[in-house]
Amino acid sequence: MTFLRRLLTRGGDTGRSHEHVRVPGDGTAPGWDAITDAATRIYGPEEPLHWGTIRRWRQGGPDPLDGLSAHRADGPPPHWHYVGYGLSELWEKESDDPALSGWGIELTFRLLRPADEEGPPSWPLTLLQDLARYVYRSHNVLRPGDHTSFDGPIAEGDTALTAFLFAEDPELGTIETPNGAVTFVQLVGVHDDEYRLASEWDTRRVLDILARRDPRLVTDLARPSILTEPAVVAEVAAGRETEGSSMGGLNDATFTWRTAGSALEVLLDPAMRDRLVAMLDGRIRHGRPLWIQGPDRSLEIHPGADGVEVVDAQLRLHVSDTTARSLAAALRSPERIVEVAELPQVRWIVGE
Repeated sequence: MTFLRRLLTRGGDTGRSHEHVRVPGDGTAPGWDAITDAATRIYGPEEPLHWGTIRRWRQGGPDPLDGLSAHRADGPPPHWHYVGYGLSELWEKESDDPALSGWGIELTFRLLRPADEEGPPSWPLTLLQDLARYVYRSHNVLRPGDHTSFDGPIAEGDTALTAFLFAEDPELGTIETPNGAVTFVQLVGVHDDEYRLASEWDTRRVLDILARRDPRLVTDLARPSILTEPAVVAEVAAGRETEGSSMGGLNDATFTWRTAGSALEVLLDPAMRDRLVAMLDGRIRHGRPLWIQGPDRSLEIHPGADGVEVVDAQLRLHVSDTTARSLAAALRSPERIVEVAELPQVRWIVGE
């Protein structure tokens, strides 16, 4: 599982770089036609509202998706189903992998549709383009089981949803196209506590709980958190105790470590400290390693006899279960500089 943080831009002029168009259907874009055919099997011949980019990414334009459709889905519940075109190979085959079309994915999003809403909101266009731009620039493919958090609400207006989990679209699934396979990866809006649960436990298990309420995983900007339900809280506590965490690592744009004389200093912001504490409990205690990847340097923590190793830009720590507990307890303290006796070479600095 991967975690994406502070790597996405929000807002911008994406909506103004689109225009309403008719989609290809003359055989010149077999990948595009395959996506349209998959949607047609669900929604029939009625054409969705479609936006095409005015200037494509390959022509130097700002938006990597060549097009976006919004289907009026009856549900239940009634919603808008947005489908992206552009992370797979829409036109001719260019990549070397015959099994996958382009990045092997397309992004989708389902948004609850109020009874009085005649047209789909445009803000999801910006959202999907931003995520696609992240894939193109970072070469990190978004897959079912991944998750990302924003620094605020996922949409303008009154919503407490601040993050997304990624699931395989429950209806579009995975298709075969003339250019290779494409998996439709659906964004699912969640609360901050649900996001933390996914990152500390298991994204797919959280999605399973959400799917019991809505198999299509439609994002409802007004829904309460599942963690307000006592039965869910009890289920989660039991699952975390027996299963630990499935998330092996974190990608973070702010993380680094450095040498300071004979010491090694690991720099954490408060949010990363909290997630590391949760992972020490969910990974090391269950015999699993964890990692944090920054722009230039990384940290690995493995279960085992206590020890420290530096390999190029990678800091490797080996910790016993007792040391992992001591480190987690120390990091929970309000102190800005943390040390544990079992790893005297390493100093942890929070919020520098």
